[in-house]
Amino acid sequence: MQTEMAGPEGTSLHLVIDSRTGMVRRASAPGTAYVEELSDLAFPETLPDDLFVQPHDDGSSDRAELLRWERIREHYRARPLPVPVASWPGPLGRPSPIDGDPGTGYLVVDLDTESSPGAPTAAQLVRQPLDEPPYLSGWATDPGHHLQRWRDGRWQWTLVRADNPLTVWQLERVREELASLR
Repeated sequence: MQTEMAGPEGTSLHLVIDSRTGMVRRASAPGTAYVEELSDLAFPETLPDDLFVQPHDDGSSDRAELLRWERIREHYRARPLPVPVASWPGPLGRPSPIDGDPGTGYLVVDLDTESSPGAPTAAQLVRQPLDEPPYLSGWATDPGHHLQRWRDGRWQWTLVRADNPLTVWQLERVREELASLR
């Protein structure tokens, strides 16, 4: 099966997918030097289950993580995500929760920033209860990313950006919009 996906800044990614396994057999970006191809791969009829778990892992931690993830996604299907739609300095695609705890309000959102000239690139927004230690997980541990932190009357917030931090004026607009969401 062949398919094409939109890439950044008007590029495209062409994929050839094996119909039996669902694996990508070839990926290329026309007009660039990027090409990856999987060849000479054979699959036995069945693979032993122990190839897919760590030794001494009964899989319960993976199941618990999957259930937690589904609980977060389900919670925010019925509620709006606290994202700075009007104040964000560029277009947003479909922001989505990637971590959190609906019971405490802790939430990590991928803002799904869309490519646009002068607009910020990849960003995550973290909301935490005021009494929790500052967020230092995921992207926030990458020394190449920029962290901007603030508190309002209910939450502490961390904005993690893959490129430059927001300007003082941009950040103030985001802070005001998020504070108005109740």
